[in-house]
Amino acid sequence: MVKPWRTLQTEKLLETEILTVRAVRRQSQKSGVTGRFVTIDTPDWVNVIAVTDAGEILLIRQYRHGINDMALEIPGGVVDAGESPAETAQRELLEETGYAGAPPVQLGMTDVNPAIQTNKCYTFLIRHAKRIEESSLEKYEEIDVRSTPAQEIPELISRGEITHSLVVTAFYWYDSWQQRIRR
Repeated sequence: MVKPWRTLQTEKLLETEILTVRAVRRQSQKSGVTGRFVTIDTPDWVNVIAVTDAGEILLIRQYRHGINDMALEIPGGVVDAGESPAETAQRELLEETGYAGAPPVQLGMTDVNPAIQTNKCYTFLIRHAKRIEESSLEKYEEIDVRSTPAQEIPELISRGEITHSLVVTAFYWYDSWQQRIRR
């Protein structure tokens, strides 16, 4: 039977403001084989599906350095130390869009990339979203906000306009939630 591997040794290879890379030596409890694996530690993340009373979903468009291009996404960000994922969802929505709404409902959680990353991404739904103030973006954020009818989201994904894997996953959680409440 497969079991978790034993950690024998951990070495920090690189530490930056957003991640820590480690070399981890682990041993299989089944076969006894040992190996060196690289892991990336980052804080947990949240994604927010914010829905207005008109049934529109708030999308954000921003430049992403990893792909060197613009990305159409939903609000979200890093869970700060001492902050719950639900608190982060409310904070990120307000900072990035100037919107707030009903208390967040957790729709789901995913391991970002369990082969190498240690963090999780939580998806929250915030209903009754309405603009209450101006965005308060971080130094390196430049964001355009737009409202999109919820029924258009699948087409945006199909056409390749929404390509961020965690955003596509967030819409899976949202669709699953909608199906549950319809029953």
